Amino acid sequence: MQKFLYTTLFLCLYTLAAISQNTLQSVKAPNKIDANGLRQGRWLVPNDKYEQQKQNKAHATYYRLMTFLDSKPVGKMVDFYKSGQAKMVIDSIIDWGQQKFHGKIMFYHPDGKKERVHEYKMGQLITTVYYNLDGTQASPS
Repeated sequence: MQKFLYTTLFLCLYTLAAISQNTLQSVKAPNKIDANGLRQGRWLVPNDKYEQQKQNKAHATYYRLMTFLDSKPVGKMVDFYKSGQAKMVIDSIIDWGQQKFHGKIMFYHPDGKKERVHEYKMGQLITTVYYNLDGTQASPS
C-alpha cells in the first residue's frame, strides 16, 4: 500500500511538472496584425531580462501573454518564467505608454510564492505589500 501511495504521488508530481513545462508551448497566441497594421487578439511575446522583445525565443528569459484590441492592451497581462510559472500578473492596463494600471499587479518568485503586490486605482499606486521568501506577508518597516 505504501509503495502504491509513493508511486501515485510521484506520478502526480511528474504530471504537474510536465504540464508546467509545456504551458507556454501549448498557448495559442497567433500574434496577428490587421490590415491597418494594428495588433489584434492574443500575443505571446518573448522578452529578455531587460524587458526587450526577442525574435529568437532561445534568447528570451520570460514570456508575456497579453491581448490587444487595435494595438491597445485589454484585460490581464501575464509574464511567465520559461518554466511556465507566473512571474507577474497585471489586472488591467489603462495606458500602456504611460504605464498606468488599475487593480493589482502581483509579482512572483520562480517557485510561485508571492514577492509583492501593488494595488492601483485609476493609475495611482494605493498600496504595496511585500512577502517573505516563505510566502508570508512581511511586516511593515
